Amino acid sequence: MGKSEFMVLPTQDVFIHYLFTSPDSEEILLSFVNAVLADAGRPVVEKINIANTFNPQRFTDDKWFINDIKAVDKEGNVYEIEIQMLNQESFENRILYYWSREYSSQLVKGEDYRQLNPVIGIAVTRFLLFPDLEKMHNEFYITCRQNPNYILTDDLQLHFIELTDEKWNGMANMLPVLREWLDFLATANQKTEEEMEVLLKKKKSNAVQDAYKKYRSFCQTPELRSLAEERWLADVYKRTLLGEAEDRGVRKGLEKGREEGRLEERLEILLVILQARFGEIPKEVLEKIKSSESNLRELVAWSTTCNTLEEFCRYWK
Repeated sequence: MGKSEFMVLPTQDVFIHYLFTSPDSEEILLSFVNAVLADAGRPVVEKINIANTFNPQRFTDDKWFINDIKAVDKEGNVYEIEIQMLNQESFENRILYYWSREYSSQLVKGEDYRQLNPVIGIAVTRFLLFPDLEKMHNEFYITCRQNPNYILTDDLQLHFIELTDEKWNGMANMLPVLREWLDFLATANQKTEEEMEVLLKKKKSNAVQDAYKKYRSFCQTPELRSLAEERWLADVYKRTLLGEAEDRGVRKGLEKGREEGRLEERLEILLVILQARFGEIPKEVLEKIKSSESNLRELVAWSTTCNTLEEFCRYWK
């Protein structure tokens, strides 16, 4: 039985870097950034320059490195874009840390603080971050607690877009171009060639059309698809190691809630792996997985080595 091809998710980091930072990607990245800014009522920008271009060798040499997408507009404003598939503890703190690092790196000792330019962070997550907020797209900045309409500075802008089932209906209230972008990021891998051709004719944004074409080109290039698979498996391996270390702590007396959280994370990892490799997961398979909580670690390991979904299901036979 031949090995099933790895399905590249449009939110996977290797593809996102290829989409937004490979040669001739400036207009695609500009379209996405402007869609986010316009949806938040912010002024759009005319031109941006990519600060860290796509380098496949970087992913090959270090499969665990983290390198977000960075661009600068003609006014000197900095844009940092991250698309995160799997939930991480303190993700909001991590985004704020990256913002502060980028903001402070603009100056060397002794330079005038007036030379600092705004840093705009854009984070798209495939997990729920703010369950108490109704909107899918939320913008954060520094305001006065006693008078929230007073903004201390525009230098800090953080946009979070929760691309999740819980907030999917919120897309209806977004600007059309951002809806097109988010639909691409969420569902491009679920489209057949014929469906993609129809969509390309319907999309109003030329940049989103180009994004679909680049996704198709990426998936049809064996070297790039293989790189995406290796990166994905390395990330799964790292999370498994972290999980084992944390489990040792659980056995030494950490609170029960921590263990339950680890089970939820393993389940999330397993489902994303299966979807990436084999596409949509049938309901009956989902039910079997959810009833196998005590074996989730084995299932995660098995999901990375089996060749088909049918072979994966043989675990229960």
